[in-house]
Amino acid sequence: MTADEEKLRIFETDPCGMVGFYDAENFKGVEYSRGNCTLPNQCTCLCKQAYDAKLCNEFGGEYCNVPFQDQLYSYRNVLAPNELFGTRTCFSGYEGLVDENDRFITCHLTIYEPTYLVRNSVPLITWGIIIFVIGTCSYLYLSRKLHRRHTLAKIERRRTRRSSEIAGGARNAMLYKMYTDSKKDQSKML
Repeated sequence: MTADEEKLRIFETDPCGMVGFYDAENFKGVEYSRGNCTLPNQCTCLCKQAYDAKLCNEFGGEYCNVPFQDQLYSYRNVLAPNELFGTRTCFSGYEGLVDENDRFITCHLTIYEPTYLVRNSVPLITWGIIIFVIGTCSYLYLSRKLHRRHTLAKIERRRTRRSSEIAGGARNAMLYKMYTDSKKDQSKML
């Protein structure tokens, strides 16, 4: 990640705590580095919050959080160069490289803590697609139904107009006949 001689020296002398490269962190009122060297080539990395099955069953809530594993890793990369997904029960803290016995030999990487949108992106995408499909189907159904109602109303208006024209035409024909008959009667009287 770096070619800086000083950073390389700090990493080689203290791969667990990385003091001098990263500042000590205040956690629950105590200053901590990223980790401690417990044996040669073995680190104990700082874990701020971890999953605990007993506490999860008893209290729930934040005790039920597990390390985030991105289901969409093949489509996106949410990790910064100095981050990784938690590999054990720790979901907030630091981890690093492990040896063949699965023990940490560095604590130089930060465990990725996702935002709400990143953590819940699969359900949000799923619900978004479902709502979009239902909305599209509802729109098409309602637009067809309204179009049909509008067409039927137009047909009914035409039908009533024609029937009134026919009735009006018959009335006009009858009035015309009466008018012509009265003219004939008047001409006979003269």
